[in-house]
Amino acid sequence: MNTAVIKKQIFNDIEILNETKLLDLLNYLNFLKNREENDPTLEIIENDDFYNQLKRGITEKENGQVFDWNSSI
Repeated sequence: MNTAVIKKQIFNDIEILNETKLLDLLNYLNFLKNREENDPTLEIIENDDFYNQLKRGITEKENGQVFDWNSSI
């Protein structure tokens, strides 16, 4: 199915939706637009190794156990 056919079907289907359904659709479209930005973050959080590294880094920062990169300049 090409893009023009898909858009035509979407516009036809939108005509029969009430305001509540249109708002739901708008929210879902915004979710889809923003998902690409959120996917890398979710990928890091869902990966146990990356997540544990993040937790360890946050703990080290809270305990003042981080290297001051500016001091090496």
